[in-house]
Amino acid sequence: GATTAGAVVEWFKNLTCVEDIDEITERAKKLEPGAEGLVLLPFFMGERAPIWNPDARAVVDGMTLTHGTEHLFRAVLESIAFSIRYSMNIAEKIGVKLEDRIRAVGGLTKNELWLEITASMTKKDVMILPTSLDAPFGDAFLSALGVGAIEDTEEIKRWIRWKVVKPKAEWIEKYDLVYERYLNLMGKLGY
Repeated sequence: GATTAGAVVEWFKNLTCVEDIDEITERAKKLEPGAEGLVLLPFFMGERAPIWNPDARAVVDGMTLTHGTEHLFRAVLESIAFSIRYSMNIAEKIGVKLEDRIRAVGGLTKNELWLEITASMTKKDVMILPTSLDAPFGDAFLSALGVGAIEDTEEIKRWIRWKVVKPKAEWIEKYDLVYERYLNLMGKLGY
């Protein structure tokens, strides 16, 4: 998967000196999908699956003097969703049967805009836990299963209440076009 996901957001914050992610998210929400022509390849530390290239580097394409921090932030969020979609497309091409939904954990799941972008980009529901426990939550369930406190994984499923973020129908076609730009840019760079 994407090597840098949450780290790209931290890079953005450090680069732009933006401290209030909620405020920049609100500004980025007002933009149309595609950040007004700004596309980011988020390969700040190379990239793992599916391109397996430690020498891949980040690219910001299409930047003009009319772009502001909200454009760059939206492009950052979109770039992570591009990576997810690209990995999913490669998996499907080699015959992996994917579910009709994505389960996401980590810091980015607190950003509703990223969840909406990812759902729309991948055309799949994105499911998140309504808690920030993530991995420890899973560890506790697996431990309970291991010691017999929980009978089977079906019991675990009954305990978990997922929040579901659905694709925005009006964004899907727009993201298909922006994704083509992403793929073309990757192709030009030999990724």
